[in-house]
Amino acid sequence: MAMHSHPTLRDPRGPARVTQISTPGWRIRIAGIVARSWRAFERQRWLTRDIAHLEGMDDRLLRDIGIYRWEIADYVRGRRAAPGRTSTRR
Repeated sequence: MAMHSHPTLRDPRGPARVTQISTPGWRIRIAGIVARSWRAFERQRWLTRDIAHLEGMDDRLLRDIGIYRWEIADYVRGRRAAPGRTSTRR
């Protein structure tokens, strides 16, 4: 007598008893979800901070480092410049 598709073992105290094997898999999955969520949260905070920092600069300083104001978010997120345009153009 097995419960669902979980692995089972017969209880040596009697033929009618069935003991389910306990697996820590659900704990690992939850820990993974929490860890991924935390990393995504931290990354979003870093991106927001970096974008705010660059947006606080004047246009001349942005041009000196090779980006235009409209490219800030893409630059921080690591996206490439528009086709036919490099972000280092002066």
